[in-house]
Amino acid sequence: MEELCEKCKKRKSEVELVEIVEGEKKLRKLCKICAHGEATGVSMSPVLPVKKEKEELGEENKICPNCGLSLFEFFKKTKVGCEFCYEAFGEPIIKLIQKIHGDTVHKGKKYTPKYRVTREFKMRVLERALKDAVEREEFERAAKLRDMLKSLQEEK
Repeated sequence: MEELCEKCKKRKSEVELVEIVEGEKKLRKLCKICAHGEATGVSMSPVLPVKKEKEELGEENKICPNCGLSLFEFFKKTKVGCEFCYEAFGEPIIKLIQKIHGDTVHKGKKYTPKYRVTREFKMRVLERALKDAVEREEFERAAKLRDMLKSLQEEK
C-alpha cells in the first residue's frame, strides 16, 4: 500500500524529510509539492480551493479596473497584477494573505538604506543635470532644475 503525504494526505509520499528539533531526529514522509514548500517556505499547492469554472464564481468574479486581472485568475496564480488589486478584490484577498502569513500586518524588519543621500550630493546631481539640459537646449527642464537647485540651496 502506498503511503500518503503526512502534510496534505492527498498525494503519494515520495520524499523523506529529516528534521532535527532540539537534538531529536524526526523523519517526515511528504509528496514532492509539500516537500518543496517545506524546504523553501513557500507552498506550491493552492492555499484556497481554486474553482474550476469562472461561472461558479458568479458575482464574486470581480475584475481589477487598473490591470484587468479577475478574481478567478488571481486564485489560479495567487499573484496580484497591481497594487489596486487589493482594493478591487477586498475580503477574499485579505483572507488569503491572513491564511498564508498568519496576519495582514507586516511584522518583519524595516528596510534601511546602506547609505544616506546628502544635500551636497543632490546639489551636484542637479548641477550636472542642469548643465546637460542647457547643452541640449531643453530650457523648460533646465528652468525646473534651476528652481530645484535654488530651493535646495535655500535650505541651508
